[in-house]
Amino acid sequence: MSLKLVTLCLSFAIVHGFPHLGSPSVGSTVARINGGENALPGEFPYQISLQINYVGHKSHSCGGSILNENWVLTAAHCVYQISQYAKTYVLSGKHSIYRIERTEQENLVEKIVVHENYSGKIGPNDIALLKLRSPLIFNEHVKPIDLPSKNSEVEGEVILSGWGAVHSHGRDTPDILQKATLTTIGLDVCNKAVEKYGDTKVVSSNICTGPITGGISACQGDSGGPLVKEKNGKAQLVGVVSWGVIPCGFVGAPSVYTKVSSYIDWIENVMNES
Repeated sequence: MSLKLVTLCLSFAIVHGFPHLGSPSVGSTVARINGGENALPGEFPYQISLQINYVGHKSHSCGGSILNENWVLTAAHCVYQISQYAKTYVLSGKHSIYRIERTEQENLVEKIVVHENYSGKIGPNDIALLKLRSPLIFNEHVKPIDLPSKNSEVEGEVILSGWGAVHSHGRDTPDILQKATLTTIGLDVCNKAVEKYGDTKVVSSNICTGPITGGISACQGDSGGPLVKEKNGKAQLVGVVSWGVIPCGFVGAPSVYTKVSSYIDWIENVMNES
């Protein structure tokens, strides 16, 4: 079995989706991604499914988070090279990814803004904003999430949600939204862990989560989705799922996120200027 550094996206409509870095030989493991726990209906009202319609078929590609009625935050690699023939949709109010639900709203993406310093590969500045053609209608199943303070740090327990794969090799996408409680790890520990798989480094604008003992992690299909921290009884969007290791949940392999607090000025400038 080989390990690979990958962006955690699923889409045949994205040209570069899931690039690889390195493939050292390691032993095998079995992981239950995202802890194997179903979310409750409406538990994560800020969570969206980014879906690409290509050659007449729309399917889940990445996650994302609602910032306000008109804007959604996701990972740059999710939308960096979408085919000119594809249409991009945001589906909110979703619990089941495979069924049409009375709570869901479907909005066409009108504008995609990728961070100007994103390289198109695994690395820093993996963040993008999506402007919707029509505004969301807020209710108990569709709500925005708060942003953290500029340049604030994140420690301790955080919550990940998404429809990413529940198999260690990135297969078996679940029907029901999954959730898991993870713990942040320091960037020095994170860098020592990922350096075994390539020359990619985590930087100060990243967050890493364990447990590096294995068994729980983000996986393919979770890209762009929210990592949140509970503060004063409210959820704050602290991270955007960026990249990790396949097999997911491997011992010694962290998940890596874009740290939202490092991009508060960029987010506000883009939304105010568009």
